[in-house]
Amino acid sequence: EKAEKLSDVKSNTLRSFYLIEPSSTNLNKCTVYHLYRADYLGFSTEWYNKIQVHILKSYLLNLKDCLIKK
Repeated sequence: EKAEKLSDVKSNTLRSFYLIEPSSTNLNKCTVYHLYRADYLGFSTEWYNKIQVHILKSYLLNLKDCLIKK
C-alpha cells in the first residue's frame, strides 16, 4: 500500500540524532537508526523546555502504574 505524500506540513525539529549499533553476527555490518522528535502542532521550543519536565513525569508515573499492576 502506498503512502500519500504530505505537502505544506511545517514542523519544528526538537531533537535529532543517530544511533549506530554493530551487528551481533557480522562484524562488518551495523544498523543505523535516525531518531528525531518533531512538533507538528506549532508549539515553540521554549514551550517544550517549560513543559518537558511535566510530560516526562506523567510518562514515568504511567510506566510505574503499569509495572505495579503486574
